[in-house]
Formats: sequence, structure tokens, C-alpha cells
Amino acid sequence: MKKTFPEPILNQPIAQLDLSEKFKSITLKYGYETPGDLLNLPMPYDLLKHPGFHLGLLAEFTAFLTKNNLGHYLMPL
Repeated sequence: MKKTFPEPILNQPIAQLDLSEKFKSITLKYGYETPGDLLNLPMPYDLLKHPGFHLGLLAEFTAFLTKNNLGHYLMPL
């Protein structure tokens, strides 16, 4: 079941957010359109299973969440 998020930024297109072009292109390549799509994975580190998605990009996503006071979504429920 897909989780929904009340924070508008988690429902915005990744392409419109302050993230690197590499992050934007790799997430689009794998069909992730919003940060909420990424947070619907069982664990954020599951992104590393995608070829080309490396620890630097995971750190960028973690920093983005932290900067927007959304770091609590990195913890499993």
C-alpha cells in the first residue's frame, strides 16, 4: 500500500526541487517522480540497488529531507 504524505514538498516533482541534475535524472530513469515515491520504498538504502544510484545521491536525498525538517521519514515505522 502506497503511503501518502501531508507535506506538499514530498508531493512535488523532483524536477522542480533543489536537487542535483544527476539526482533528478537517475530518479526519473527509475520512475520516481516525487520525494514521496522514494519514501515509499521499504528503506531509503534500497535506492542503492539501482545501477548508478550511489551513496553520494543517497546522502543528497538525506540532506534534502533533513534541510526540510523531514528526516523523521528516514526511520522505519
